[in-house]
Amino acid sequence: MNVYDDYNKYIIENEELLGNLKSTNSSVMYCLMDVLEVLDYVYKKYVDNVKIEAELEEIFEIGFGYLSNCLIDINTYYKDYFGKDMILFNKYSTFIIYSIMLDDVKGYLLSDERLTEERSEMLDKAGKLIEDTLLNLKDINPSVIQEIEDLLEMVLPKKHKYTPVYAVFAMIKEELGIY
Repeated sequence: MNVYDDYNKYIIENEELLGNLKSTNSSVMYCLMDVLEVLDYVYKKYVDNVKIEAELEEIFEIGFGYLSNCLIDINTYYKDYFGKDMILFNKYSTFIIYSIMLDDVKGYLLSDERLTEERSEMLDKAGKLIEDTLLNLKDINPSVIQEIEDLLEMVLPKKHKYTPVYAVFAMIKEELGIY
């Protein structure tokens, strides 16, 4: 097996969840859609025995890693927190998106060697706010959302050149001419 076959197997394993996200127009798909489209584009090249350049292979591996991490968390929320209730899942989708963003920001800071203890504590605090809301199915409180946003802004001031993975894949999709 190679990374492309692993990807295909993974998509098949998550077909029900992805189908439910798509069919309910879940806002969580915002974090996944462009990544999926780029991965599918590269996977189709593999299936058609078209040579895949090294840069595209690297993009595929990064995207597959991101997708895998996201789907592990999304699956946990979907099955364990919401008992496969898509209506309830989508009600809390804002918090699920923030959870995905926290992981992405943490990965960025780690790779850029900027994850200080203070930043880590702020990310943990935001994560606890998210988990508390999702685990206890609390009412969606705008002040909690604002606190999460404030923590993210403190962790990642505008001077950072951070771009979320899903936004990078939107640019890659455009560059590849995928529509």
